[in-house]
Amino acid sequence: MIAAFLSRDGSYDGVFFTGVRTTGIFCRPTCSAKKPRRENVDFYPTTREALMAGFRPCKRCRPMEPSGVLPTWLDGLMKGFEAEPERRWTDQDLRTRGLSPERVRRWFQSNHGMTFHAYSRVRRLGLALGQIQQGSRVSRAAFSTGYESLSGFNEAFKRFVGQAPRDVKSSTVVAVNRIPTPLGPMVAGAVDDALCLLEFADRRMLETQLVRLQKHLDCVFVPGTSEVFDRLAEELEAYFKGEETHFSAKLLTPGTPFQQQVWTRLRASPPAVAMVAYPDREERYRFCTEALVRGEDLPTQTEVRDQLRERGDSMIVIRSGDVLKLHIHTDDPDDVFGYLKGLGNLVTHKAEDMKAQHAAVGRAGTSHLSLARRPVGIVTDSAADLPEEIVRAHGIQVVSLMLVDGDAVYRDGVDVTAEQFHEMLTQQEALPTTSQPPPGGSWRGSSGPPRMPSRWWV
Repeated sequence: MIAAFLSRDGSYDGVFFTGVRTTGIFCRPTCSAKKPRRENVDFYPTTREALMAGFRPCKRCRPMEPSGVLPTWLDGLMKGFEAEPERRWTDQDLRTRGLSPERVRRWFQSNHGMTFHAYSRVRRLGLALGQIQQGSRVSRAAFSTGYESLSGFNEAFKRFVGQAPRDVKSSTVVAVNRIPTPLGPMVAGAVDDALCLLEFADRRMLETQLVRLQKHLDCVFVPGTSEVFDRLAEELEAYFKGEETHFSAKLLTPGTPFQQQVWTRLRASPPAVAMVAYPDREERYRFCTEALVRGEDLPTQTEVRDQLRERGDSMIVIRSGDVLKLHIHTDDPDDVFGYLKGLGNLVTHKAEDMKAQHAAVGRAGTSHLSLARRPVGIVTDSAADLPEEIVRAHGIQVVSLMLVDGDAVYRDGVDVTAEQFHEMLTQQEALPTTSQPPPGGSWRGSSGPPRMPSRWWV
């Protein structure tokens, strides 16, 4: 986690949060603020745990808001944009609204992979496509969506759609939008009132999914809005909170008869929900509290135990020279910290809400949000192609398959990406083969095998 935090790895956004002891602030892993020293960082699985530990949310990365959510300073611009999507927006239009074009461009590049002007242009081309499919003349569609030159419109349209305007009347239009979630934005696609795509934006196979969907539907992807997205966003929010497991969206699932049969069975299956009961009879106290004190005249371990015995249980006191380390379960961490401050310099301290941690484990069954340790480990090879958010959340260890291409040997996901592998398949007559790695071979994302739990599931 510290490597992901220091490198601002966006794939961990929503999986954990970092509390900085020297500032009292907690952040996303991707926060652009200056990184603190390693010994001043604590990790928390949810914002609630970070708040309970006494940290306040960072004003720069806004960890209390879902990743990718529209910031308040952009709200007015986007309302104006949705009211006039056919308008040709300029930098001066942004300045008139009190916005910096550079700031708007940076936000759109970070969240949509394109500038605001490119986003506006694509939306206008999508509107023109809809008009052409409804029988409008190409020239009328071009001029009504802000284009002053028919040749410029034809060129832009062909770059965007891949076909000339006159050739797309029978193509299916898939509206595409991003929906923020606690684990990062998801890409959703809809045809009329049916959902045909929902996937995390950072999944490596997303591009392949889009290619397959385009082949099945003979479609064109256009950024846009839909009532399907509004309803889906509400249901996803309830799902990630653990309040709902049912989705009402109508699905469009093109595929073979066998695939259709599998999807029908899957939709009829009851959802798998993990429930973990907090053991009230075993745990008398709520907060797992730890602290480290330095001082020249510290009391003995026995004296500290005697002073804190009535304030909690599960106590461990270790003293070595001018350092004293304490672990205790208590209902009043501040009282414990106050006592320790009277002994010397309270170097580090934290209090974790054990009830909240058990609740986080319960949520893992539906939203994969938990970082809980498990007595059973799971290992698979990269052929499973599991989404990264599930691999991270459940501690699954992925062994990279070996891809043999002539005399060259690659580790799947390490030496070659999914996109590069698919390119090899399309450009070569002799197809690559696969093999299992040698013992002690590549464990994706680490320099060697992880520490072993009590049991592995393979």
